Amino acid sequence: MTEFIDVNVNDKWPMKFPRHIGELPMWKFWEKERMAAMYHAIRPDDVILDIGTCNGDMSAVFASWVKPAQIILVEPSPDFWPLIKAIFDENGLKPLDCYQVVVGDKTDPSFDYYIHGDIERELWPKDSENEIKLETGFMHLNEHPDSIPAVRIDEMYLPKIDIITMDIEGSEYEALAGAEEVLLKDRPIVFVSIHPEFMWREHHHSPDDLIHMMQKFGYDATYLAFDHEQHWIFKPKP
Repeated sequence: MTEFIDVNVNDKWPMKFPRHIGELPMWKFWEKERMAAMYHAIRPDDVILDIGTCNGDMSAVFASWVKPAQIILVEPSPDFWPLIKAIFDENGLKPLDCYQVVVGDKTDPSFDYYIHGDIERELWPKDSENEIKLETGFMHLNEHPDSIPAVRIDEMYLPKIDIITMDIEGSEYEALAGAEEVLLKDRPIVFVSIHPEFMWREHHHSPDDLIHMMQKFGYDATYLAFDHEQHWIFKPKP
């Protein structure tokens, strides 16, 4: 049985997290600039596409800022899903949808389950029913190609998206290259945590490549801060 404790994230947002997460010292200062910018940009009616949900703690904070069931969770790693569901359940939150996929600039055609809305499926992935693991790992775009599908954002079955938040350990360029239609049609505000080292090592792209691509899509880039990664906000030009 996982024990939950009360956590006041950045001394602003009360949440309930598992003890092994909630006792980490980071919650007094975690990504302050990024989270403050997101809080001021997100409106209660917005639909958030959360790419790289990880263990679900930050995503639960984002979900608490909007009306119920207004966040879509995207996370490839099966080990994270039991923790994500537990955190959402404990905080009385429910996502609009869940996708256990990696996002990129190509879609594996054999995985149409994830991209067609006429296929009935459960809200939570099956892996969410597994036991919670205290130690989990990230999953990159080019890992486990035979077990975890790669999907373009443009080919996912999505409603109108108002906010995209992305923290995917180096695959930021590929993910947004596969979201051109959503970016041009919905004009969401995009928050990206850029990992320059992983970005170059895995895909030979740089932050400048990402910024130039977003400018071609009609977005202005603003640098927010650097802690363990670079935090950027991309806003659509009028």
